[in-house]
Amino acid sequence: MKLFIRYMVLLAIVAISGCCFDLTHVSYKPTVMTFDNKPISSLVMKQNVDIPLKSWSVTRIKGGTMWHYVGTVPAGDVYSTDDQVVTAVGSNTHEANIVISENNIVGLYLPVEDGFVAISKPVKFYYEEVSK
Repeated sequence: MKLFIRYMVLLAIVAISGCCFDLTHVSYKPTVMTFDNKPISSLVMKQNVDIPLKSWSVTRIKGGTMWHYVGTVPAGDVYSTDDQVVTAVGSNTHEANIVISENNIVGLYLPVEDGFVAISKPVKFYYEEVSK
């Protein structure tokens, strides 16, 4: 009986502690994306690109995916794709688009949260422009 009670107490502690705190989260700053009709070409990624986030997760952009300009945030131009699901993962998962400035990926735009996630170091990537 004592062994059973110990197991039940341990199980309760594990169950409660799993719900009480956020192990890792994606920190983002609220931002406003402006929409305009810039005549910007779409981009095709030439190779896989890994984007390290401060939440210790890595978001991989697959080579061969096509990206379309959708707007601008203060950090750069926002591009979206239909070729893969891009996420920023912490204890929660957030839909994401890439933010490009001076031919580098500088962060992720979270369209549901209207937020910007900066990455610690801009990531150089190689692409091919595709006319609209």
